[in-house]
Amino acid sequence: MDAHKIDLKKLNEDKQKAFNIFGKYGSFAALYREGTEADIHFVDNYISLAAVYEQRKLVGLE
Repeated sequence: MDAHKIDLKKLNEDKQKAFNIFGKYGSFAALYREGTEADIHFVDNYISLAAVYEQRKLVGLE
């Protein structure tokens, strides 16, 4: 496996966790206003990694 490829299994697990966290709050505004630092950080990191994965797919790196 290419060391630079994103682990899709982990990405999908993180996706489910991020959606569960987001579901608790219902909106980004509520998440940022009421969420814990850990929840906000996790969702932000997932969004960033998912965006990087999509960009890598577009240019043929994934």
